[in-house]
Amino acid sequence: MNKILWNPDKEIMHSSSMMKLGKTFGFVKDDENLDYASLHNWSVNNLDTFWREVWEGNDIIGNFGEEVFSSNEDIRKASFFPDAELNFAENLLVGDENRQAISFHGEGRESFSLTLKQLRENVASLAKWMKEVGVEKGDCIATLLPNCPETIITMLAASSLGAVFTSCSPDFGIEGILDRFGQSKPKILISCDGYGYGGKIFEIKKKTIEVKKSISSINELVFVNYLSKNKEEESLSWNNILEKNKTKKINFERVPFNSPLYILYSSGTTGKPKCIVHSVGGVLLQHIKEHTYHCDFRKDDRIMYFTTCGWMMWNWMVSALAKEVTLVIYDGSPVEPDMNILFKIADTEKLTFLGVSAKYIDSLAKANVEPKKYFNLSSLRVIASTGSPLGPLGYDWVYSNVKDNVQLSSMSGGTDLVACFVGGNPCLPVFRGGNSMRYFRYGYTIMEESE
Repeated sequence: MNKILWNPDKEIMHSSSMMKLGKTFGFVKDDENLDYASLHNWSVNNLDTFWREVWEGNDIIGNFGEEVFSSNEDIRKASFFPDAELNFAENLLVGDENRQAISFHGEGRESFSLTLKQLRENVASLAKWMKEVGVEKGDCIATLLPNCPETIITMLAASSLGAVFTSCSPDFGIEGILDRFGQSKPKILISCDGYGYGGKIFEIKKKTIEVKKSISSINELVFVNYLSKNKEEESLSWNNILEKNKTKKINFERVPFNSPLYILYSSGTTGKPKCIVHSVGGVLLQHIKEHTYHCDFRKDDRIMYFTTCGWMMWNWMVSALAKEVTLVIYDGSPVEPDMNILFKIADTEKLTFLGVSAKYIDSLAKANVEPKKYFNLSSLRVIASTGSPLGPLGYDWVYSNVKDNVQLSSMSGGTDLVACFVGGNPCLPVFRGGNSMRYFRYGYTIMEESE
């Protein structure tokens, strides 16, 4: 059995949502230790009680309906919350309007932030324009944007109307974009004029115009002047649209639980990428479950996951707005101008949660990067890793060179469920080279490896 590298802080553990869930349903022994194996077993065998708690315990906004789970001998016809109606954006745009909702950092663009009030106003104005140009429930809206606030605003505006959102990263080639958007048939495409990466500037305006010409469903092409905000703007620029459609009112269109929210795409390694449709309720409740219990997101936490808009971790990350956190987003190279850039942001922004890929951790370990020498990461409670398994040496590097009292969560998920199969747990120890959950979920004996 692998060595225990981290044990949960008792104060944090006992105030965590996972521990509170265990106490509510009687899975905490002697008011001290969580019996996670029993809690997990109960959760999958008591679907009605568990998912009702996820909805009601997290103040989901919407009409619950009468039933949590409608079973059927044909699993394809079974459904969760068959009578429920809700709106995704309505559940994310919550909390104190004066709190910081988004803080942006990126290459080729100045850093800035948005309060929740500013975010709501931008969403309201864009949604008003979308409705005026004919966007209806079920229509598809696409973005070819970096990981920036405009991408989040577009998604929230589309979902407020009951429309479907899809995205590609702007570094995709024309063929890759057409393979994806050609299938989802967006009515509106919102793109940038270019983006910065690795100290270089990449212009994509011509590429985007070619994409529009090739997809007949696109009625409107809007440009975010990402690189050159002071130049003369065309009529369908992002800034002009928001300026001409100013409003503070958002009409949230509530839709059935299983209505489409996102279109994601398979990797395309075995032919053209396949469209994968994810539902409004399924995404919201699954992400709320993971963010609340496994990540232990708390009101006013400051979280960042390094991702592009072509990876499902972007979709996973933005749902955290429902937990009233601040999303800290970064667009650019994670190793430019040096390999400490993400930790510099973590220090500046006082991050409580930082998510990266296992490959990124491995690259820093091989380069002998030592963030703890230069940055104060006292606020950081969790480092999450996904994309591929994190090996023992990656664990060693984090605990030796980043922080020795941080929870390292090696997560595993996928585009097909836009969520995680395996997550962290604030109530369980972290083992070198493994995930805490696999030991406890299946009842393995826990033994600390001798030195």
